[in-house]
Amino acid sequence: MPLRKKGGAAPTSKPRKRSIEKAKKETPAEQNENRIEYYVDAFFSYDKNEHVGKCAFRVRTERLFSSLEYGVSVEIEREKNVVDLGLFGLRTKQSYAVKPAPAVSIVEIEETIGAVTVNAVKPDGAINSAEYEFNPYTKTMTLVNEFLPEKKNNRLFCRFGVAEELHTFAE
Repeated sequence: MPLRKKGGAAPTSKPRKRSIEKAKKETPAEQNENRIEYYVDAFFSYDKNEHVGKCAFRVRTERLFSSLEYGVSVEIEREKNVVDLGLFGLRTKQSYAVKPAPAVSIVEIEETIGAVTVNAVKPDGAINSAEYEFNPYTKTMTLVNEFLPEKKNNRLFCRFGVAEELHTFAE
């Protein structure tokens, strides 16, 4: 007599659905200190294969990792002039030569002109925001303002900037 029914595979667990909208609805736990965990740097990127200019965001951690190479798991949502970056933890990268480095990921959106608000959202519900001014015609990008949106127990965990050394343009 068999112990298991034949013809069916063993059930597998399903991963939790994570989304930026769910994270925005969460209320962060109260913490006494503001600790910087992430840096978000904006820059212009040119894709030589598609011949298209894009705006890109490099997300990196404050902490250095020495035993494995990691990337930041980032989801992106865009509505008109608001870009939401969901920062959902770390993922490992395949690498044989490991050196101490922060976890880094780069996400791209289509090239944008004018004012854009970027929200960094953590799964616990904490949100940090920044306002950028993009102008690809004059090849300038400026960080106008960094702020914390009004939310119960919201805390500072992210710094924003412009990485001018990473700019690439069509030749």
